[in-house]
Amino acid sequence: MKAVLVSKDLNLRMKARSIGIVAEDYITDKVVNIDIFEKENEVFEEVDPELIDRIYSSKEEGVPREEFEFGDFIRANQCFLLKSDRNSVLARYNPFTRTVKKVTKHRSYGIEPRNVEQMFALEVLRDPDIKLVALTGKAGTGKTLLALAAALAQMNEYKQILLARPIVALSNKDIGFFTGRCPGKSGSLYATSF
Repeated sequence: MKAVLVSKDLNLRMKARSIGIVAEDYITDKVVNIDIFEKENEVFEEVDPELIDRIYSSKEEGVPREEFEFGDFIRANQCFLLKSDRNSVLARYNPFTRTVKKVTKHRSYGIEPRNVEQMFALEVLRDPDIKLVALTGKAGTGKTLLALAAALAQMNEYKQILLARPIVALSNKDIGFFTGRCPGKSGSLYATSF
């Protein structure tokens, strides 16, 4: 029987090969279809202004999905912009209640969203019915900060909050180093790889 070491750790694979152990990268985690990631937020135009008014007046309940003409263009927990000739609203489809409700600007643990994308992220991160949220975006857009702020704002609901960062960079590229002050040593700098 042939044994193969499968690991994302390049150094471990090199050590294994040096002593004659067959080693390979874990390749089933590669994203094949990148079209599943939205490039920008969905905008539905020419929506009945009365429906938008009802979304504003309904507060938390929302408006039943059946009253909108989305067709198959809407997914569970999707956030989008609804526009009419006289008003607009940031909204989200809640699959649990089958309603479209207004997305409001929430403050979580002192952190306030600075743009529409961050408002949408906090909206889904703060919903206890959503068990897993995946945020994608460029470095520095606040994904980790928003996730941590939302978790801390709900810390009474959980026994433990874990913050995990990948130890292996995506596409096997170096993640880089973030410099900062070393705690307890005034003026010292340290580098930490994330």
